[in-house]
Amino acid sequence: MKIENTIYDNIRNYVKEHHGWGEELKDAPEYKKYQEFQEQLKEFDDKKVKISFTNNNDFLSTSGEKIGKIKVDENGRIRFYEGRRRSRYYLLDGGLFDGWYATLIPHEINEI
Repeated sequence: MKIENTIYDNIRNYVKEHHGWGEELKDAPEYKKYQEFQEQLKEFDDKKVKISFTNNNDFLSTSGEKIGKIKVDENGRIRFYEGRRRSRYYLLDGGLFDGWYATLIPHEINEI
C-alpha cells in the first residue's frame, strides 16, 4: 500500500492567504481533501512504513526519510514511532498543522 500527499501545497497556500485558519476552513474544499488524506493515513494503523517527510517549525526545517510504525491513538491522532521506539513519537498531518512541534508532514508513505 502506498499514498502520496497531494493536499499539502493547497493547505499551505490556504493558510498563507487567510493568515491562519478558523471555522471558515471547514467549508473549504481544501479541508475536505485534507480530511480524506487523514483518513487514508489511518488505514496504515499498526503497519510498518517508510515515509518521506517535511518538518517545519520556528527553529528548524528538515526533510528526509524514516522507517517506523504508524499507530492511531484513542483520540484519532496519527502517531509515527521511529524504528523500534514505543514511547516517543511524531504526529503525522497532511499539512494543516505544519510548523507544530513534533509534527511530520508526510509526502509519501510506503508500507514495508
